Formats: sequence, structure tokens, C-alpha cells
Amino acid sequence: MPELVLHVTDIDEIGRDYDFDLTRAWLDAALQDTPLRRAGEGQAGHLHVHAQQNGQEYLVQGQLTAALETDCCRCLGPTVLDVDTELTALLSPGAMGELPDEIELDAEDLDRVRFTGPDIILDDLVREQLVLECPMQPLCRPDCAGIPVPKHVRPRPEDFGPEGVDPRLAGLEQLRDKLSDDKES
Repeated sequence: MPELVLHVTDIDEIGRDYDFDLTRAWLDAALQDTPLRRAGEGQAGHLHVHAQQNGQEYLVQGQLTAALETDCCRCLGPTVLDVDTELTALLSPGAMGELPDEIELDAEDLDRVRFTGPDIILDDLVREQLVLECPMQPLCRPDCAGIPVPKHVRPRPEDFGPEGVDPRLAGLEQLRDKLSDDKES
């Protein structure tokens, strides 16, 4: 059941402000099929939006904050993500309908969302924004060393071959040395 609902009849050209608490239950349900989860047991998040009518469309702008958690991509430990981002969407009434096989979108189309009925439901839009705010390779800290490799599993230096340059690359090494000598002159 959607929780972030704007009633179209309440929105005019001047606009109206809305505040929604993102509850722990809402975040758990919204993020269940993602690597994200809510962080801690405190307040989960907040959404503040200003919605205004713009002709037949509705402009929704606001601020989204949430405390999320995911796994560090190096050490697999917990990584806290404090989401604090802006949300902007232009909502147009009507269903998407049948789309052609090939469609060309311009920049304005990327921020436009369709809705049907007397209500604008923001749940999917907010979920999408939360997922997009998660880095592709989250780190618990920038200098995370990762999972320690046990000594008996580490490769020995001799497994990588003799020290020095591969004889097949000697010509490139000479060229590098010559070019660095020319730059010093």
C-alpha cells in the first residue's frame, strides 16, 4: 500500500508543501530486493516536497534524507550511507500506453513521470532515488584494506616469474629511457 501520496485536488499553481516520514517498515519493504537496508533503529528517513500545478502537469521538488546501510565491497563489513539528495520530477496525467519499438527521448522526457487517477504516488520515485544514491562500490572507509588473505593462500614471489623486465619488452624499455633522457635535456 503506497504511503507517499499527493492528492491532485489539493495542488494548485501556488503549490503545497508535504512532509513524509520514511518509516522503518516502508524502507524495509522498498529496499528488500536491493543490497541496501536501513541503518540502525532510529528514525529511518524523511521526505519534504513542494508540489505545484504547471498547466496539466505537476512539478514535484524536494529533499530526501535517509540513513542506509550496505556491505563494503572490499571487506564485506557494514557501510553506512547517509543519503541527503534533491528530488525533482515532472508528473503528467495519463498512462504510458503502447510505446513504439524505437523511441527517441530528449532531456525533458527523462524527468517526466506518468500517473493515473486522482493521486500522485511517490513511493517508486523515492525508492529509485535511494537506490541511485548508493555508490556502485561502497567502501566502509577510503583506506579499507579488504579481506585479509591468509599467508598459506598467498602466491609466492617465484610464482610470478623472474624479477626484471621480460626480454620481449626490452625494446620498449630502451625507448622509455631514451624519451625520459630527451625530456630532461
